[in-house]
Amino acid sequence: MKPPEFKTRHRITGTWTTLTPLHIGDGEVADLSNRSSRVKTPNSTMPATVCVDHHGKACIPGSGIKGPLRSLAKKILVPDMVNALFGHENADEKNAKAGAVIFSTAYHLTGCTAPKYTPISDTDRSRPYWDPARHTAVDIHVAIDRATRTADDQKLYATEYVPAGETFRWEITTEGLNDAQLAALLFLLSQASTLHFGAGNSCGWGKMEWVQRSIEVFDNPQLAEWIKNPTAPLPWAAYAPIAHTAPVPAPQSIAIHISIYMKSPWLVRDPRQRERIEHSTKEQRLTMSHALPRHGHDGRAYLSASSLKGVLRSHAERILRTVGSPCPLDPNEENAEAPSLAAQLFGHSGAKALLQVPDLLASELAEQKREHVAIDRFTGGAAEGAKFTETSASATTLTGTLLLDTWRLRNPAALGLLAHLLRDLTEGEIPLGSGSAKGRGFCTAAITIAGQEPWHQHPAIQDGLTAFHQSLTPTTPWANSSILTTSCRCHLLLRTPRR
Repeated sequence: MKPPEFKTRHRITGTWTTLTPLHIGDGEVADLSNRSSRVKTPNSTMPATVCVDHHGKACIPGSGIKGPLRSLAKKILVPDMVNALFGHENADEKNAKAGAVIFSTAYHLTGCTAPKYTPISDTDRSRPYWDPARHTAVDIHVAIDRATRTADDQKLYATEYVPAGETFRWEITTEGLNDAQLAALLFLLSQASTLHFGAGNSCGWGKMEWVQRSIEVFDNPQLAEWIKNPTAPLPWAAYAPIAHTAPVPAPQSIAIHISIYMKSPWLVRDPRQRERIEHSTKEQRLTMSHALPRHGHDGRAYLSASSLKGVLRSHAERILRTVGSPCPLDPNEENAEAPSLAAQLFGHSGAKALLQVPDLLASELAEQKREHVAIDRFTGGAAEGAKFTETSASATTLTGTLLLDTWRLRNPAALGLLAHLLRDLTEGEIPLGSGSAKGRGFCTAAITIAGQEPWHQHPAIQDGLTAFHQSLTPTTPWANSSILTTSCRCHLLLRTPRR
């Protein structure tokens, strides 16, 4: 029997640095205050935990890196190249083989934090429930009741995540790759900043930066050297850089740049403030705010992606119900085979969202504290002992970029729905943050798409409006309305009362 042939091996080392929150779950939940221990009776309010290594620090499993890279490879490389790098997806396929690339776990680089991110203290509002041992924080959010437009009962969720600025060391090895295949792999890694890893992609989570440190080779000369002294470490040799010859992928998304002008104070609450108050003394409570805005890593207030996505989805569903388009009140009743246009945009149990919503960062740091009193329902006067203080972010400008995945867009009518949604945002019909009934969160917006002014005349938007109009049934009151034609101006888009 012929012995197996020795194949040239390469080793690539580098680091991953999180640019946005990262959640790659381990399928477990834990107590909020002690996430390293497992609970016997879990409940929905306990945070879904991330993968950790044998030291209890957050890590990135190799499969969590391999999946997004393979997804990118399928878009830009020929199938034979994809199979050579990552292996055949169907193990039962004739001549199926494993991939030549071995993806290892990325381990946290202890003590390494990106320069622009400062150390974390217990009072820091950018990383709630910070665990210095695991290098993780916890994001807490609620689901919105579609009928009442308030927080849904028993729908509080918590997710553990690795914050932006954490660095992980990583290496991969290859076996038997030729120069062209190795160049393709290096190109995929160079495009990693365009990918999203883990969960929460539609909220901008999972962005990472790859920095390549070295490429080494172990070939016949190194093998002969090692055989002479097999107890010594493998004598890897430096390898000359290879030109990345793979084709650059064409843009497969529409970038929607938005600037939101807050006209009144606004608030996205820091979830840990209530706990701080509970653990404070009576004297300390006299000067503490009962609500504080959440901060980003730069210390400025920001509108979280989950908050923005929630209010946009709720408003999109109201538009659909207004014009008689199918849209269930309970998202759990969404038909995965024929999802509503809102579900196509914002995701459902059968498919990830087409629209990626980012955190919106404030242009300046400005906050204001206001004192309030609760009203006694019997006397109509101020209730005794019910004075409280809230700190809100001041009126400012929030900026960010929405990304619409056109590669997976199957129904252009979803883009038409997005156009109506953006119109309402520009005209101040969508308040943001909590306390909108008290006058907080009023805003207007300016939008540009690929430099197009006005934005609604972009060809893709025009095609989407046509498809949206055609998707309405003949029995819908608006089906034959002239205000839904593609020649409409921005201020003539769907003027209807919301249900």
